[in-house]
Amino acid sequence: MKEIAREVAMKFNTPEPSIEVLKYHKVKVTFSYLGKAALYFRPKGVPATPPPSPPNEEGLRQIVNDLGLRLRARDGRFEPSKHLSVVFEHNLGQVFASFQNGDWNRPTT
Repeated sequence: MKEIAREVAMKFNTPEPSIEVLKYHKVKVTFSYLGKAALYFRPKGVPATPPPSPPNEEGLRQIVNDLGLRLRARDGRFEPSKHLSVVFEHNLGQVFASFQNGDWNRPTT
């Protein structure tokens, strides 16, 4: 799973997601985007590289589709519309988009 996380992060310029394999082919993926404060809280000597920005709606769909294909290649019984749950969050837990059971949710803030 670590390799899938790394590949997706590189392909879509996202933070490396956490991927959790659950029971019955289910997989939960979480992308955590840090805010601008991450520029100020870094180890001494590390350059101030801005964190990746969250993608637009089309980018979110591309990420989920790509994850579905990669996970399906790993597990022949995996069906993204049934088994894939993806959460996109800002600043430690503020969910700005999610995909679960084939449905998208974009909470209003």
